[in-house]
Amino acid sequence: MQSLAMFDWFRFSSRERRKKLRLDRKHIEERARRFLKSYLDAEEMRKPDFYRTVQRISEMCQPAELIGRVDVDDSRIAETRRKRR
Repeated sequence: MQSLAMFDWFRFSSRERRKKLRLDRKHIEERARRFLKSYLDAEEMRKPDFYRTVQRISEMCQPAELIGRVDVDDSRIAETRRKRR
């Protein structure tokens, strides 16, 4: 009986995760446009803030062991991410 409850919880978690992904995908284009428009409208003094934001976000998408290494190419990053799955 407990195993059924455990699997129900897993299905609920998966369903919630899929729902969040759908919402993100639905609104990502709008968010990206707003971000880019803000960048284009910003004064030159504020543009480095946008660069830092993009850098931080891109670092969050990379494996931790490869962050900050300039000698690593995109194929190595892709290979590392593939191995982690």
